[in-house]
Amino acid sequence: MFITVYTYRAKHGSAWATIRLHEELGAHPAWRGPGFHSSELLQSLEDPQDFVEISRFEDERSARETTRKREFTAWYARLLETLELGPSYGHFQTAVRSETGPAGRPEPEAASNTGPGGEHGYP
Repeated sequence: MFITVYTYRAKHGSAWATIRLHEELGAHPAWRGPGFHSSELLQSLEDPQDFVEISRFEDERSARETTRKREFTAWYARLLETLELGPSYGHFQTAVRSETGPAGRPEPEAASNTGPGGEHGYP
């Protein structure tokens, strides 16, 4: 499982626009392509302008293929218009999954936390 985690802050008065864009993305067939598992947008209870977006993919290749589609690139440009700054992000792999019962730690894999660079947070 490959997971992307984005954090960002909506411009003053743009929180609902940010939420609507994520609802739109969730309904878009291009986003629901092969290798996509789920995504969620979390809104801070302390400051409703702050968000965390978590997306889960089968693997890194699936995430890259999804986010490089023309439809996603256009959506991402619209999202940036609602934000104070571009998102901060990280790439993660599942270490422990508790919802399926007692799960052990997976074999270590190369972490894919590459830091800033490239389109949509990918180098």
